[in-house]
Amino acid sequence: MKDEHNIKFTAQDLYDKKADKTELQTLKTEILQTLYPIGSIYTSMNSTRPETVLGFGTWTQIVDRFLYCANSSKETGGSKTISGENLPAHSHYIDLSTSQAGWHKHRYWDWSAMTKGKGYDVKDNVKFAINCYWSNTEGGGNHTHRVSGYTQTTGQSKDYMPPYMTVYAWYRNA
Repeated sequence: MKDEHNIKFTAQDLYDKKADKTELQTLKTEILQTLYPIGSIYTSMNSTRPETVLGFGTWTQIVDRFLYCANSSKETGGSKTISGENLPAHSHYIDLSTSQAGWHKHRYWDWSAMTKGKGYDVKDNVKFAINCYWSNTEGGGNHTHRVSGYTQTTGQSKDYMPPYMTVYAWYRNA
């Protein structure tokens, strides 16, 4: 620290002297400059600049950036969106197989063979009767299925923003 900031006060000194307003303001400024040295960050929910609130320093506002703790400072990076071009090279593996013994058939209601009539069905005492038959599909014989595919980007970017709360932030540069 510069010599002009090395003013030493003890609580007893202030009590004994009945410190005046100027001395208290000086002490307050010294404490705040110790808490906010050059390179520190000031955050607030209020948009008032720190030089106005604290009364000292030159501050640069941080806008549209998340703070990322690292072993160096003032580096920037990242993006608000992610797209296929941002993804690292990768592949997807799929292994599907079927047997050659694939002959099978299915049963279904055959409405084309439907008959209807008027009158009473003696057996069930039904006024109208509709008859429908079960039919089978033709067997398809032995066969196999081939499945192939690939991954591809959609060409659309997507927002990639974690949940957040906005604050005002500045860093002290002088």
